[in-house]
Amino acid sequence: MAGQQEDSDFKEREALVLRQIQTDLDFFQHHKTQKRWLFRIAQYVSIICGTATPILVLARLGEVAITASVAAVGALAVTAMSTFKWRDEWAQYASAHQFLSDEQLAYLSKAHRQYNGDRQRALENLVARRKAISDANLEEWRQSLLRTDQEPEPKSKEGRT
Repeated sequence: MAGQQEDSDFKEREALVLRQIQTDLDFFQHHKTQKRWLFRIAQYVSIICGTATPILVLARLGEVAITASVAAVGALAVTAMSTFKWRDEWAQYASAHQFLSDEQLAYLSKAHRQYNGDRQRALENLVARRKAISDANLEEWRQSLLRTDQEPEPKSKEGRT
């Protein structure tokens, strides 16, 4: 009877951990896809506007306001990519998703030695690896924010900031 209760408790804990991992994977997948699309759209807009502007100027097509607007939209797209760092975030979410997905597969398949022994120990190892991946992801965000905060301001022509 005690063995059945322990098995039931273990299965509940395991299901809880696997649900949380799936929630994390869904989160990473959603944000990875979102950042990829934002980056690509901004990139395409900047390429198209950057290419169209000189063509409009040389061909003298359209009003000056239209040509200036096309150039401004292209510049805005480049600025957005630089400011929001969608490419970096896309890579970060993709990396975290892959690491966590690999850990989940190793656990479920018992393919790695840390997961093919005692099942309680294997579950503890999975929880520890999930935490390590989460901590590494948070540290990467922290470092990214510190790098952004520490970027020097451009100097004026007089050499003052």
